[in-house]
Amino acid sequence: MRRRGDPPIDEVAAVTQRLAVLLTAGVSPVSAWTYLLPDEPAVGPAGVATGVAAGDVAAPESSAARVARAAAAAGRR
Repeated sequence: MRRRGDPPIDEVAAVTQRLAVLLTAGVSPVSAWTYLLPDEPAVGPAGVATGVAAGDVAAPESSAARVARAAAAAGRR
């Protein structure tokens, strides 16, 4: 088990290798990062539209925003 202060070099190396393979295969950078992001539960379009209209649910985050958020979080580690 890693301690909190240990550098996550193995995780970084694994993500870097997968990213390199995807980019070498011709996948666009945004698509590659979207593929590498952790899965998040999907919400059906009808449920989102109803929730947003009622003010109960925030509009879904775009893929580009998810990529930017994940990159920023990785930079803070």
